[in-house]
This record gives sequence, structure tokens and C-alpha cells, in this order.
Amino acid sequence: MSSTVIGLDIGATGIRAAEITKGPRGTHLRRFAFAPLAEGTLSAGRVLDADALASALRELWSRGKFSSKQVALGLGDDSVVVRQLDLDWMPEDHFRQALRYQVADVVPLPVDEANLDHILLDDLEVVDAESGETRRVARILLVAAPRDLVDGMVRAVESAGLRVVRADLAPLALIRASSGGSTTRATGGTGGTEAIVDIGAETVTTTVHRDGRPIFVRFLPGLGGASLTRALQNEFDWTFDEAERTKRASGLLASARHPDDPAPLEHPAQHLLTDLAVELVDEVRATLAFSLDTYDEPSAQLDRVVLTGGGAHLGGLAHLTETVLGVPVVQLDQPTGLRGRGRSPIAQDAAGVSVLATGLALGGVA
Repeated sequence: MSSTVIGLDIGATGIRAAEITKGPRGTHLRRFAFAPLAEGTLSAGRVLDADALASALRELWSRGKFSSKQVALGLGDDSVVVRQLDLDWMPEDHFRQALRYQVADVVPLPVDEANLDHILLDDLEVVDAESGETRRVARILLVAAPRDLVDGMVRAVESAGLRVVRADLAPLALIRASSGGSTTRATGGTGGTEAIVDIGAETVTTTVHRDGRPIFVRFLPGLGGASLTRALQNEFDWTFDEAERTKRASGLLASARHPDDPAPLEHPAQHLLTDLAVELVDEVRATLAFSLDTYDEPSAQLDRVVLTGGGAHLGGLAHLTETVLGVPVVQLDQPTGLRGRGRSPIAQDAAGVSVLATGLALGGVA
């Protein structure tokens, strides 16, 4: 059986898969493919039409000519709970056995109906404020996903003839894609503190990490690119496709864009888009302020913000984000450290949203 694992990103409007190879000359994106999903196939990460998803996956594999049917599946929507916690330290095997009982009171769903996992962030000693006693704790990033959501997705994927060998939290895959490394405890790197803002069709995901060490994850449902399109559709009585084309062509008002950007096409839609984009960025700003104040040192400063996902291509959004947040903003269309895309053709409209799929694939590259 092939040891190659294909990164599989199943989104609300399409599915993307990436195959990664690593050799003496670096890591390469060998194959990548995209296939659209019919409306109503998924809702909030749950499979509503398993047959439609399986059919799209078979089409995707036919297009991509992938060398393996082993896949790493990405999980990332607001039904997945991600929390940073300090729990009493135990040896790893005992810790895993006790985890379900330790987090039962902090997970907002029955733990018996959830798939639980964790990442060890730190091993430290803390002083109790009342007793003054010192105790050893494990600082973890807890991930809890509804079992029916995960099982439904796995069944649909495997009905297409694929084999799910790993279910990975999408924000962790984005960290790998941005840093070119693994999501492990910080080892003294110089990358600093980075926020990755992934703007999908239905959800904005904000992930903060330092040198590849995750600190905070938050899902913001209802703020994705499709919500902007629907707002235009309702305001101007357009079809969804008409609103989407106008959104891409016009972007934000000139006042929200960098002075060196080409003058955008003037259109009344720009006023509404700009207002909505300001709301989106302000929500991200509040989320980042909360994460740094709550989960990190109060003096921590953000070094940069990375925008990715299909919605990140909205004209003027990167400059608006940089203006509001006051830190450098870059757009990530290709994972860091990849030397090329190989020989497989990649559709132009899909090339800019391959980051998550490739980050998932990177998790299986030694």
C-alpha cells in the first residue's frame, strides 16, 4: 500500500486535494485538483447528500490522477470546539485515558458523543493564588468534534473508494502551510507571533500561533465570502452568480485600498462591500485582542497577519486589514517552502485556495 497521504479539503462550495512529495531538493506540490460541490451537499460541516459528495470525490480523483487513495481529512467549522486548557499533569498514557473526564465540564457537548484529541503546548509549574502551592500542569489545545459529524464525513469519503487515515484540525494544517513546519511546541524559532485568517465561503477561521506553536483558534460562522455575495444579491436583486462576478470585479472602495493599487471599477456595490468588509475585519480585530489577552502574555504583540482562503482575494481587503490591525498583512496563496506544483494542471480559480489541502498533506510528510 502506498504511504502517500493526500490532503483533502472539503468546503461548502468545492473540494480540493493535494499530493505532496519530499526529496533532497525540497518539498514539492506534485498534484492538485479542484471539483465544485452542488449547493446543499454540506451544511455547517455536516454531510447532507453523501451520494453527491462521493460523486464529486470520484470526479476529483479522476481529474487529479493522484497516486494514492489514502487521505488526510480537514475539520474546521464552529461545531468543532477548540480550547486552551491547563490540566493536572500525568504521564501521557494516563493523561489520554483521563482526558474525557477532565474536560467534561468545559466542553459544550456530551463527551460521550465527541471525538476528543489534544496537542501538548507546554509542561509547566503554576502557583495557586489562594494556597500558594505549586503544581505541575499540562497546557494543551483541546479539540472536540461531534462524533456524528466526523463519522458522517468519513463514511461519505470512504464510499467514494478512499481511505481516511487521519482527521486533522484545519487551523493546524494552515499553520503548517504558513510556517512550512509542524504544529509542535516552540523551539526558539524566529517566526514570531502570527495570526492566520482563513476566509472561506461560510466561515472565517482565526488561528494564532508562535513559531508553529498554536495558541488560539476561533471559528466565526456567517462571515465568509458567500455572505458578502448574498448581501449583494439581496440588495441589488441579482442572481448569486451575478453578485459573485460583481464582487470579484469591483472589490472595495478606492479609499479602503492601497494608494498604489489599480483604480477599481466604480460600482454602487462597492459601498456595501466596504461596509461589510469593515465589519468582518473589526470582528477579527476583537478576536485577536481577546486571544492575546486571554491565552498569552499581556505584553504579547502580533508580528504579522496572513490572509488565505477564497474570500481573501477581495480587492482591497488586505490593505484594509493592515490599516485596522496596524500590523503587516500578507496574502498566502501557496504554502511556504513548496518548490513547485508538479506537472498536473491546476485551474486558475482553484490555485489560490490550495493552501489548506496542501497543509493537510504536509502533516504526513516526514
